[in-house]
Amino acid sequence: LLVSRYFGAEAVSLFYELPMSPAITHSVLRDYVSQVVQCAERVAALASEVVPTVWSFIDEFNMAPDLLGTVKELLCDGSLDGQPLPKNIFWVATMNPRGSMAPRSFGRPCDFTGIKFRDSDDLIARPEPVGLSRLQINFGEL
Repeated sequence: LLVSRYFGAEAVSLFYELPMSPAITHSVLRDYVSQVVQCAERVAALASEVVPTVWSFIDEFNMAPDLLGTVKELLCDGSLDGQPLPKNIFWVATMNPRGSMAPRSFGRPCDFTGIKFRDSDDLIARPEPVGLSRLQINFGEL
């Protein structure tokens, strides 16, 4: 029985990452959150005692200015569109300092989304929502 369970086991990733850009829409963010929520609910249902934590990393969240309020809701309220999310999700987000540019590679902006931008002005970091200003940790010049 133990061998049967071992070989029938499925590996489940508990880490999700979303690299943000101006091209990421509310729909894309909702789909991403839906995947994270499905994983969190699945591992919670399988857990017998300690519920595993699902980690969600939103990279450079202030590069998508239309989504700043939604990201604030995820990080501070633990909800999306007013609906509470599972408690076993740990949200982590990073941002670039205001006015900075995305990293450049070979003279062109780095783009991991596969979506093309109009010009480099699209990659200027925007200010974070006021509600997130107290959650900042400045790591200085790394």
